[in-house]
Amino acid sequence: MKIALYNAAVVGECEKLEGFKAELESQETLEKNTVLHVAVKVAAARKAPYENGGKLGPIRKICELCPSLIRRANLKGDTPLHIAARGGRSDVVKLLVKETKSVDEVVSLVTMVNSKKDTALHEALRNHHLFDRKYQPEYLDVVKTLIYKNEELPNLINDDGESPVFIAAREGLYDFLEELLSCSSEYGGPCKTTALHVAVLLREEGEKIAKDGILPAKTGETKKTVLDIIGKLMEAKPDLIKEEDESKRTPLHYAANLPSHKKVKDSHEKVKKLLDLTAGPDDDHKYSVVYHPDKNGMTALHYAAHTGATKSIDELFERCSVCFEQVDNKGWTTLHFAVAGGSSDDSTIKYIIKNKNEKLRSISMAMVNDRDKNGDTPLHLAARIPNYDALSFLMDLPEVNKRARNNDNLTALDILKATGTESMDDLGLEKKSLANNLKKKTGAISSEAPKVAAKEDTQQDGELQKVGSQRMEDLDNERQVAGDNSEKGNLRDIELLVATLIATVTFAASFTMPGGYNNEGPDEGMANLSSEPAFQIFLVANTGAMALSTAAIFTHLNAVMSTFDRSKSSKADRSFNKANLFTVIAIIGMVIAFVAGTYLVLANNKPLAIWSTVIGCCLFFGPVGPRLLVSLVKYCYHYLVHVFEQLFNLFVCQLVCCCCCILFWCKKDDNSGNKEGEEENKHLQSSAQV
Repeated sequence: MKIALYNAAVVGECEKLEGFKAELESQETLEKNTVLHVAVKVAAARKAPYENGGKLGPIRKICELCPSLIRRANLKGDTPLHIAARGGRSDVVKLLVKETKSVDEVVSLVTMVNSKKDTALHEALRNHHLFDRKYQPEYLDVVKTLIYKNEELPNLINDDGESPVFIAAREGLYDFLEELLSCSSEYGGPCKTTALHVAVLLREEGEKIAKDGILPAKTGETKKTVLDIIGKLMEAKPDLIKEEDESKRTPLHYAANLPSHKKVKDSHEKVKKLLDLTAGPDDDHKYSVVYHPDKNGMTALHYAAHTGATKSIDELFERCSVCFEQVDNKGWTTLHFAVAGGSSDDSTIKYIIKNKNEKLRSISMAMVNDRDKNGDTPLHLAARIPNYDALSFLMDLPEVNKRARNNDNLTALDILKATGTESMDDLGLEKKSLANNLKKKTGAISSEAPKVAAKEDTQQDGELQKVGSQRMEDLDNERQVAGDNSEKGNLRDIELLVATLIATVTFAASFTMPGGYNNEGPDEGMANLSSEPAFQIFLVANTGAMALSTAAIFTHLNAVMSTFDRSKSSKADRSFNKANLFTVIAIIGMVIAFVAGTYLVLANNKPLAIWSTVIGCCLFFGPVGPRLLVSLVKYCYHYLVHVFEQLFNLFVCQLVCCCCCILFWCKKDDNSGNKEGEEENKHLQSSAQV
């Protein structure tokens, strides 16, 4: 698009726009926006000259000069109508509709969809909150205008599966819903949810709480509560309460799953509202939705028990007491869900069992020992989680069977002892107290032995107890070993990190010498203070620290590779110890290098240099010196002994052999020399006789 044409559309210069009349059809931006898109975008942003109450002459002029631009879509599929509806500009929407001449073209225009299959109606509903909801009445006017032009518009669904009614319900727009429900038959949303599903979840933040505890929903001209929105949807389509999402959950499941809150106690009110508006010839048909399980077999009552929504439990039980006996796919009863709920206290299970409703109290006590498919009772489950408060409460009930065994032949005591990583001697006070209490109530009978051996014979029970205790002790020992190995691994990781840091620091120090480098002369590039004793100490200590820390890293990595071979575990331990020694010595070298370097750069101020050296040495070697010296001597002693043993095994035997050979040859030479001397003496004697 030409810059002059673009600028004319932005600032609304009608005369300049007329000058481009022949080119309006072909001019567009890289995003395929026409000049009408540009002008409507500025108007949707409510910027000059198209702000509220501003002139719409430029937009009208473009429509008159090139009417075909009204239906042109950009790269995202948005028409100017989409953009105007998104900004809540009802005046622009009306202008675009008015400039479309025929009725059929108007119907076609308002039903046009973008790349996401959103109509202008979808855009208006989704963006009503822009500008801090200041222009919400205008958005409502946009909705009314679009519906008036095509009453089938609310039935169109976008790519996300959202109907206009669904969006309005999700946003809590009561006034918008009134307009949409008058002509809509589509209530669906993503994942097979409906407008009623999301209305149940509705709760706006920052609003003043109503007297009934419900947060007001945001609306256009009036404010209605969430219950009013639920009522409006149920009035329009009563069967919505039976509609399932893709997990087979109804809106009643959603409502029962809402937690009770101290300030906003709306979950039971929503449950009550849904049940009050449910239609049916009798209670059995009317409240059949209460029996309805989701794909996991969970009913609304199960959700309420799991969440701890006690008032919702009362509502559901009062309408349909038979549902209390339903179990899910795992065989869990309502009491199982009450124990396994998100709260860590006993409030839900206690509320049910000690309920003021005698009927609920009787049924719950009759089911307190019911088992799931794994054979677990609520007591087993409380021990497995563990929920100590619920466990303590259930243990105190005489009706609860403390000796009940599940399919793995475990009692609640066995499960409690096996939870956590600590041994029985190191249990927390609360857990230990519960375990001891449960042990007294169960008679201390273990269930770890095979089922066939579980008889009433006292002697055999004692043997089973020993077997179970031994197995539990073995389990504790295994966990202790695993914990020790984990701690060792963490310590070795820290050692590797320390060695790496030392190598990094000392490597950098090697190229940032104290005193700098010569920049001229025959010694250019050489260290300035290389002849100073302190510099030599710095260099030797820093180089040693660098070499030892690098050796520690290499030794550590080599030891890690050795751990994969169990036969080399002792070798790996020695390597880790060696790496630790290298790291410790490297730390000493790094401290010495630091002190020497500090002394070197402060050499012109001897008192300060001496004091810094003394302080540095005292603060390091004072606290750790004695212990460090003992550790080094101890390790070096063992290490030197080990080295000498290896040297002895490798070289002493060969050395002895060599010595023997040398002695042999020496003795042989002596014998030959003696023989030669004797012969010479004989020769001399014979010569003398002659």
